[in-house]
Amino acid sequence: MNREYKYMITSRQMKTKLSINYYYSVQILCKEECDSRFRVVYCKSFNKQDPDALEKASHHLSQMIKIYF
Repeated sequence: MNREYKYMITSRQMKTKLSINYYYSVQILCKEECDSRFRVVYCKSFNKQDPDALEKASHHLSQMIKIYF
């Protein structure tokens, strides 16, 4: 079965009753031949309050690319 993958780092926010939290999210998406859309295969978030969050997200994405691609 033929699979097509996409990967990305996105900026996300999560609202709660008390606050709004901001994250960098590492996502791997997969679309198989019979699918009409991409589905999330893997997702991990890094809190933006950490000053190294974007660097950690980029490093984590490079590790996931080695696994999935």
